Amino acid sequence: MDALNWHFLGRHALNGHFLGIQRIGTSWAFNELALLGHALNGHFLGMALACVELTLLGHALNRHLLGIR
Repeated sequence: MDALNWHFLGRHALNGHFLGIQRIGTSWAFNELALLGHALNGHFLGMALACVELTLLGHALNRHLLGIR
């Protein structure tokens, strides 16, 4: 059950990531939460550090595109 929850959290986070980049009315708070979920998802599934680094890059890009300094 836990693994299934993480799977859905990952999909939700990924959706938030792309919605954030496209600026389709998502708030910055939702973006932060979604990208945090994405990073945690990669961590708990034992993915490579590169996945987390890519997530953090996406996080920085989102902040830039949403005008958050």
